[in-house]
Parts: sequence; C-alpha cells; structure tokens
Amino acid sequence: MARETAAYLHARALATLARRERLNVCAIRRFERRWHVKLGPVWWLYRRSFTLPLKIGTISCNPAKAARM
Repeated sequence: MARETAAYLHARALATLARRERLNVCAIRRFERRWHVKLGPVWWLYRRSFTLPLKIGTISCNPAKAARM
C-alpha cells in the first residue's frame, strides 16, 4: 500500500510541476508576442534555473490543443 501511495504522490508531483512549467513558458511566449521582442536571455536563464521535465519546444500554449492532450 505504501509503495502505491508513494508512486501516486510522485506522479502527482510531476504533473503539478509540468502544469506550472507550462504556465511559465506560455507567459514568456505571450509576452514575446505582445511586445514583439525575443527574450533570449530569459529563455537561457529559465533553462538554467529549473530542472525541466519537458522540453520547451514540446509545450503547447494553445488551450484547445492542450485540452485534447
């Protein structure tokens, strides 16, 4: 029972981390689109600061597409 609970909590923590990462990446992309700038240093710092479970290029910021995933 304890092993299953630990696995569930680990999976839930990874899902939460992925959701938070998606929000951060989408916020940076939204800023870039709105102000028509490329934030290369921000992306570099973001990659260095966080241990990312997902690759940034695989994250979709389209809500309709994300709901199907």
